[in-house]
Amino acid sequence: MYREGWFYTLGLLAILVVGAIYLVNIALHSWVGTDEGRLLYDAALVMQGKLPMVDIAARAPLLVYAIVLSQKVFGVSLFAGRFVSVLSVLISAFLIYLLGKEIHGKKTGLLASFIFIFYPWIQSFLSVQTQPLQILLVLLFFILLIKGLKHNKHVLLIFAGISLGLSYLVRESSLIFIFTLPFMLYAVCKDIKLVTKEFLYVLIPLIIIVVTPSLLFNSLGAGAEGLLSGAEPMSVSTMIKGLVASMPYITFFLLFMVPLLLTLIIEGTRRLVKDFFKPDLNMSLNYAILLYWFGSLILFYAGYATIKKFHPGYFREFFPIFALIIAMATIFYFKIIIKARYRNTMMMLLLAIFGVVYMSFFTVSLSAVKAETPRYTQEAIEEVSSYIKGNTNPGDFIFCGSPIWAYMAERNNAGFYSHPVKDYLQPIEESFREHEVQYVIMDGKTKKILAKSSFLTEIVSNNYQVVKDVRKGSWWNIVILEKK
Repeated sequence: MYREGWFYTLGLLAILVVGAIYLVNIALHSWVGTDEGRLLYDAALVMQGKLPMVDIAARAPLLVYAIVLSQKVFGVSLFAGRFVSVLSVLISAFLIYLLGKEIHGKKTGLLASFIFIFYPWIQSFLSVQTQPLQILLVLLFFILLIKGLKHNKHVLLIFAGISLGLSYLVRESSLIFIFTLPFMLYAVCKDIKLVTKEFLYVLIPLIIIVVTPSLLFNSLGAGAEGLLSGAEPMSVSTMIKGLVASMPYITFFLLFMVPLLLTLIIEGTRRLVKDFFKPDLNMSLNYAILLYWFGSLILFYAGYATIKKFHPGYFREFFPIFALIIAMATIFYFKIIIKARYRNTMMMLLLAIFGVVYMSFFTVSLSAVKAETPRYTQEAIEEVSSYIKGNTNPGDFIFCGSPIWAYMAERNNAGFYSHPVKDYLQPIEESFREHEVQYVIMDGKTKKILAKSSFLTEIVSNNYQVVKDVRKGSWWNIVILEKK
């Protein structure tokens, strides 16, 4: 037993160390997405003394402050933001091990941790985005919840509520778990009084965490506005448009789910039959947690796809539970092979099945990574920002639809623009009237903003000229315009 414990400890340590090297290497060389610039520029504005939800439309205040702390260590750089994602993934891998161990044993935890870090999907986690930190906090919520329920420790339920509240301050989709929690609790214990008490232990601290920043920043309700910004008023036509726009991704998702659902049904049915003859509350809770987790995400994104549309990036929130269920199924089938009477035949059959299953997951997770267009290369970012920085002074204004250029050049973006929230054009136009905007960075996002404002289009057309054109492997040509 002692040696076996060391095996799992050293195995987890090896996964995390090798994983850290692997993740940092990807973070240092992978392409740059549009949202990265938004979050990084939010952090730069906070460094200037501005407040999220008051001065800037930051949708993930907790993440923005985490990036601010990282900037104090690494300085103004792309890696300062990506370090938060790398660290979040590594901690999440550790938490997946703990959760897998709690639900299905150490082997499952170790394998799930390995799958989570080394499957191709992890490449899509390493940009500056909300999901890595959110997933870390959601995993912590589930670990605290399952331990609090199993051992009847109310303090763990309180901390579970705090963790879920913090995850909401990173990404609003986390809030779905509090709405579906009572159903999971009732399915497990079937006692209304007990369900109510345990639910309140989670709910009250969550409300405090969610409401406090809004009260402090005098911006109650900003979270919902950020979640649905750009959504059309709800109507039958809006719902149909949202579903039609989402169909390619929904179809893709359903194909992704086939092998996962098969393994969950087979393993879950085995457990249910076993529990029928010999009830085990802890075992029932283990599977209830997984179904609660998976079902809540399905419910949220079914509604979200109807209101807006589904995007491949939303798959990221499903990846931890995918890793856990793949690991559980692997261990389960491996035990069948060991115990099989006709071992060679059974082994060949199951290996063939798992070869198909694993390759389908590998292929689809790789497709999920490739689904997002590589907007800018790091070489293009460096060249453009260096040019702007070398030809302007601190405090000067530039204008760019993708704020990554303003962030990396350490210059102000017109209107302090970072997110396309309601009435975002007005402060940009005011900046052109009140400040000397020396450069305009023309990329795809800038063109979209100009198309919505005749004033900005006229100003840029009549008063700016092309001085530099940069591509360096980026999706768009980046054209630098200087004021005449």
